[in-house]
Amino acid sequence: MLENKLRAYDEKTSNQIAIISINSDKLTEDNFDQFSIDLSNYWGVGTAEKNNGIAICLSPGLRMIRINTGIGTKHILTDEICQQVLDSIIMPEFREGNYYKGINRAVDEFIRLWR
Repeated sequence: MLENKLRAYDEKTSNQIAIISINSDKLTEDNFDQFSIDLSNYWGVGTAEKNNGIAICLSPGLRMIRINTGIGTKHILTDEICQQVLDSIIMPEFREGNYYKGINRAVDEFIRLWR
């Protein structure tokens, strides 16, 4: 189960990965990115001292997804790596309607890269 995997990873490393599904009739393509950044910051994904979090924010209704990384995460999980995971793992699964599988495989890849 994905929740157990995320919890175990946090306990082992203190690195935190959050999956956030956003369903709101107030969101648009224009404000999704900023909303997901603000929500990730508000939730405080990662520890305060290490800022070692990653939030995968998705809105199935808008068909949008964004990966937000903390300052302490960016040096390992760069924007380029996150985009590669989106393009090669998440999006192909999402196109087939396999949302859980896409997220689960992406989490596995982030854990593999972020040790």
